[in-house]
Amino acid sequence: RLRPPLSAMSLEQQSLDRYRMSVAPFKKWVLLAVTALVGLIAGASASGQWRTWLMYINGVPFGQKDPQFQLDVAFYAFDLPFYRFLLGFGFAATVLSLIAAALTHYLYGGLRITSPGARATGAATGHLSVLLGIFVSLK
Repeated sequence: RLRPPLSAMSLEQQSLDRYRMSVAPFKKWVLLAVTALVGLIAGASASGQWRTWLMYINGVPFGQKDPQFQLDVAFYAFDLPFYRFLLGFGFAATVLSLIAAALTHYLYGGLRITSPGARATGAATGHLSVLLGIFVSLK
């Protein structure tokens, strides 16, 4: 919504105009296909963790505390593997979102590499900054 207008301002933007115009008639179908593909890949990777989910849901305390952190030992057997999966899944989703957003902003003129002046619009800067902030907070 906040992308710049489709006016070719520089030589770089004029060369990208051809790609924009070729994608424009099929934008809805390309978006649906890409989201379906990403959803299938994410679902397939998450479905391999069904044992970890069952251990997390059905875990019971062992009744023994860890001497260093004072946590029940069951945390390391049942909860921690699921938390590590969620963290890895979040990393992958954030990195893929960051790459897709950067490519989309570049294609629609929000990011410019060779043009003089501002190289990124405010919307592109804000969007990519939020994604980088999510990545850092996951780290």
